[in-house]
Amino acid sequence: MAQHWLLNANAVSISLADVCTMSEKEVEKRFTAIRWADNDGHPYCPHCGSLDAYTSSRPNGSTRYRCKGCRKDFSVTSGTIFAWHKLPLRIYLLAIVIVCNEVKGKSMLALRRDMVVVALREKGGRSLSRVFKTEADAIPFVRSHVATGSIVHADESPAWNVLHAYYQMKRINHQTAYSVAGACTNDVESLFSRFRRGEYGHHHRVAGPYVVRFMQEASWKEDHRRDTNGEQVDRVIELAMRARPSVDFCGYWQRSM
Repeated sequence: MAQHWLLNANAVSISLADVCTMSEKEVEKRFTAIRWADNDGHPYCPHCGSLDAYTSSRPNGSTRYRCKGCRKDFSVTSGTIFAWHKLPLRIYLLAIVIVCNEVKGKSMLALRRDMVVVALREKGGRSLSRVFKTEADAIPFVRSHVATGSIVHADESPAWNVLHAYYQMKRINHQTAYSVAGACTNDVESLFSRFRRGEYGHHHRVAGPYVVRFMQEASWKEDHRRDTNGEQVDRVIELAMRARPSVDFCGYWQRSM
């Protein structure tokens, strides 16, 4: 029997101990290399895009850069979801490592679940999840993300009948079988299974407005389950550094955003 990927030593390329022993400069260097990977790790201005910037550190030693073009100062987190952060970057890196290491998700407070989750999963490809009030409401989402001429596998929900006009359909009735005549939705069912295990075992309940975020996390983890945890961490940092400041991530001191 093949060894589970997570039991493979190659699955672990960064640990909490590694992060704890990093200096703040080493953590900052990792964020910098990832944020400006398209410029060989050299900072450029997030305000005007100028490549001409120089180091202008603060008296407390924190690294800042100054753009020669617009003369504005910026840091590695400027204009990202981590903008105006109060905690050391090491704390955010630790949080990212912990989340990536938790295969089924990390426990968070939630209230209730009252929406329909719809997921698209390409055979051997990526996953995409959205939340709708009903499955019928998801038809435009499916049409906009699945190319005409594709073979679509779906269950027997009447909501998917309209898709026969646009795609070659293979339907499966889960009350009778998992797979019939090539029709199979097991790939996407494995994604739902991961989400359900995370909900029952970690989150316990997920509030309706936040279901899509938890589902997107499960989708991402499903797609990258064969990556090392270090590769996952770097990818999360890359995505976070491309995200704009978020009102959900803000503290009370950031109300002037």
